[in-house]
Amino acid sequence: MVRMSLKNIKSWGLLSILITLYLTACTTLPELKDSIKKDQGVVPDIEPPLKSKKDYLTYTFDSSEDSTQAQAAIYGTFILKEGCFILDHGNGLYSTPVFPDSVTKWDKKNHIITINGISFGLGDSIYTNGGYLLYGPDANTQLEEEIDKRCLMPSISYIGTYDLKKRNST
Repeated sequence: MVRMSLKNIKSWGLLSILITLYLTACTTLPELKDSIKKDQGVVPDIEPPLKSKKDYLTYTFDSSEDSTQAQAAIYGTFILKEGCFILDHGNGLYSTPVFPDSVTKWDKKNHIITINGISFGLGDSIYTNGGYLLYGPDANTQLEEEIDKRCLMPSISYIGTYDLKKRNST
């Protein structure tokens, strides 16, 4: 007769959970969909990990008007972090840049953003005017609709066009 203690039961329970997770991880997505379809008669909407959204954020900007812009100093170096084009301010501080729409062009292949005729690539530093906004998971769902959530840093930098300067990478 086998005597099972509470400790042995917990160990076997944990082992069965780990085996289930291991076997599930070995199942490919099409196999999983087919399995669900056969078992339940429905296929759930399974999204890919990276949604097809914008590569960068913009705000409405009319360059023909003599409009007022925020005057906070925006500076940093453009980098790719987890596949996202972001601004590195140094000391582990990052922000998601938001560019003026009518004067910004994006070269996705070469990761070059051109703002008001000045091109910035990876490793190039920017110094200009603009504004900052703190971002948190509940802060602004509109941003999450426009760009992949993993590209949203704790700070959002609105890039201005006054006194726009570039420092090339070394």
